[in-house]
Amino acid sequence: MKVLYYNHCYGFQARRFLTLARTHFWHFLGRIERKRSASSIESTLELIQKEDPDLLILSEVFGETQRLELKAALQLQGYDYFSVGQGHRFGAKSKEHVELLLASKMPIEKIQSEPIDAPPVWGQGGGILCVRIPDIDCTVIAVHLAHNVQRSQASLQKQMKTIEQCMNDPSSQSKRVLLLGDMNVDKEYLPSLFHQFDHYSVDLPTCSATPIARWFCNYCLDHILGRGFTVQDKIIIEGASDHRAIASVLDCSHD
Repeated sequence: MKVLYYNHCYGFQARRFLTLARTHFWHFLGRIERKRSASSIESTLELIQKEDPDLLILSEVFGETQRLELKAALQLQGYDYFSVGQGHRFGAKSKEHVELLLASKMPIEKIQSEPIDAPPVWGQGGGILCVRIPDIDCTVIAVHLAHNVQRSQASLQKQMKTIEQCMNDPSSQSKRVLLLGDMNVDKEYLPSLFHQFDHYSVDLPTCSATPIARWFCNYCLDHILGRGFTVQDKIIIEGASDHRAIASVLDCSHD
């Protein structure tokens, strides 16, 4: 089974420094429609088609409109099962949210988790969702965690509580577990947050993939964690985003 996680940065060509700087500038000014006009899902779909994962998680999906576009295109690639996690709103005047999208070629059962009421400010978390894949007896928790700084501690603690609730939900009890996403912490800090999981993805910087920006941020922030699988391969992929995509090939044939 191949699992892929990708923070696609709303579909911007964010690996270009000027594009990254311009779109962040629009975000802080609250010019969301200007920001939306610069987004495109084409390069994201090309990356997915090339890698062809069985289970896919995308973060920083640009609200409902982009999510529906992605869902329609991914159905043509063989993905029939979807789940959505809602993150913070784009701004105080915006009704749209940052979203997390799961797409699977295997049937899923959704596990109920309440949307997290986070302030409409950058860094407050891009969503969380929890599903179960009965065919492989696996619970999947996908996250885009809030930044571990003082101004977003309340949002982060709500997310951590939701992860714990998903793990303890009777409907989510499985032989295998995957916890994956943009965790906004480098690998060395993961044991203090998720000591019960093994690390299934590459130990290489995933952000930033953007020249100049990587002088200030060059960390492994995106992770695939789990238990109950044997790792056959770990992959890192350059896309158009300021984050590199990560993938793991997992063997779930043993009990």
